[in-house]
Amino acid sequence: MPSVQAALEKVDKEIKPEHYDLVEVDLDEDGRKDALALMNGQSSYSGSGGSTLFLLRACKEDGKYTKVGSVSVVHAPIYLRTTRHHGLRDLLVTVRGGGAEPGVAVLAFDGKGYPRSPGEATAKVEGKDKVLFAEKSGADGS
Repeated sequence: MPSVQAALEKVDKEIKPEHYDLVEVDLDEDGRKDALALMNGQSSYSGSGGSTLFLLRACKEDGKYTKVGSVSVVHAPIYLRTTRHHGLRDLLVTVRGGGAEPGVAVLAFDGKGYPRSPGEATAKVEGKDKVLFAEKSGADGS
């Protein structure tokens, strides 16, 4: 998606399409697909503690994307929740490595953005949570 790439290049001009896995999902249920870009091992935004997840909201007027969050040190699987805060759906991200207690943490939109880090991994995956990024089974874990 060229406009997703343009939005990510505003964050860092070194980000290339092969540096991330992309999922489109309507976070605000306005009929437009927002974008989640999970950085992979080819990117400088990925390390032993996890990867950065960029959250991009589709703009109504011009079809471009605005960054509404970048969450560091997360792993797949990442889930979409049915709950929402300030109009945007909550996400569940997997946390492990880098000294973090393994588990899943809730990311809630605070009206301005999603948190920069996942916080405590105290949430539980529920049956109605939808997988957005599945866990990869590669030998390198990326």
